[in-house]
Amino acid sequence: MNAVDTKTRISIKNILYATDFSPAAGAALPYVLGLAQRYRARVHSLHVRHPSPYPIAGPEPMVQII
Repeated sequence: MNAVDTKTRISIKNILYATDFSPAAGAALPYVLGLAQRYRARVHSLHVRHPSPYPIAGPEPMVQII
C-alpha cells in the first residue's frame, strides 16, 4: 500500500502574541516573528495579566475560588 504524497498549503494572515512579559513569553517572541515573516502575517500583541484577588474576600475563600 503506497501513501499518497500531498502538499497542503496554509495561509496565516494574523498571529496573536499574548504576553505577560515573563521569560517564557519572551522566549516565544522569536518564533512568532519568524512565523510572521515566513507567511507575511501581521502580529498583534496582547498584554495579559493574572486576575487580581477579590478585595472584599479574605485569604480563606481564595482557595475555593482558585
